[in-house]
Amino acid sequence: MSSALDEIATCYRADGLAAALDAVASLRSRRRTFRLAAGAVEAIFPVQRVAVELLEYSELVGLHGLGKGSRQALVGWGVSPRVEASGSAWRVLADEPFLAFGNHPTGVEGALFSALLRREDVFFLAGSHVAQLAPSLASKVLPIERTRQEQRSSDALPRSRSPVHALSQKLWAPGGLTAAKQNREALDRAAQLVAEESAGVHVFPSGSTRTDGWRRGIGRIVCEITKMGDSATGRVFLVPVVYGVRPAHLMASKLFPAWSAAHVLSQALVWSSLGPPWIFIGHPRALSSLGLTRSTSPREATSAMSQLWSSAAAEAHASMPRWSPFERAHFARLRHL
Repeated sequence: MSSALDEIATCYRADGLAAALDAVASLRSRRRTFRLAAGAVEAIFPVQRVAVELLEYSELVGLHGLGKGSRQALVGWGVSPRVEASGSAWRVLADEPFLAFGNHPTGVEGALFSALLRREDVFFLAGSHVAQLAPSLASKVLPIERTRQEQRSSDALPRSRSPVHALSQKLWAPGGLTAAKQNREALDRAAQLVAEESAGVHVFPSGSTRTDGWRRGIGRIVCEITKMGDSATGRVFLVPVVYGVRPAHLMASKLFPAWSAAHVLSQALVWSSLGPPWIFIGHPRALSSLGLTRSTSPREATSAMSQLWSSAAAEAHASMPRWSPFERAHFARLRHL
């Protein structure tokens, strides 16, 4: 099985997700053991189905643009989160230079955010492997390379022994000696896009609210913009985004076939406790209002961003109450009228 994963990962790194799917099809036809193992995995978690959906999402973005393509993909997936925005959030997202930042619970937050947009000059600071997953997004991604130090830290964790984690590490291999330099260039480019080209950039500081490692990147971007002076900080808006979307919401959607165990169990979880998915866009803040100076360190700037996001998260959880089972049943009935 290890050699099969190596073959899939090699094809993925060389030619992207479509090539990896071709490698899987070839392995299924050549190796009975792999075919049986792949079938068992698909029965629980339909990896191939999800991969095909990602490629189709990439095609939609290529054909219709970031916003419309993302909206069409979400309709096809049956994912329609409730969205609420504070203050002037819609105006900022539509017309102003902004730096958005949010939690990253599922991996498809880029599509969820893009579906809210009518403009195309929006970019994402993301892992360099995203362009291989969805080629049409390559022009929208400011790629972050994985460093050797991060790989060593990750490999030290017990979860690195699981097949799923091992495969993810193979797919996003660490960059070379210039990885750190390339990451700094990506952060500088993000600052330039927002402050000088009036674009929008969305950053996912981490999978949670941690601020270690390259996750201080958002602080670096803020510091770079601050150094550009009042003309930049006065016009750039910071937009905290809180995603109340969990993996179970995706597994309960049309992304997963109705017969899969993950789909059935996730639907039960969403019904019993999670409630519907939601997105909350916090009140935009002009960067100048934070009182940061040229001497502010990236870590201090990251801490300020974390506080803004935490405040937005508290507001989101207060204004996005979970539906009771009765309300969910009533809504489901209305949908079929």
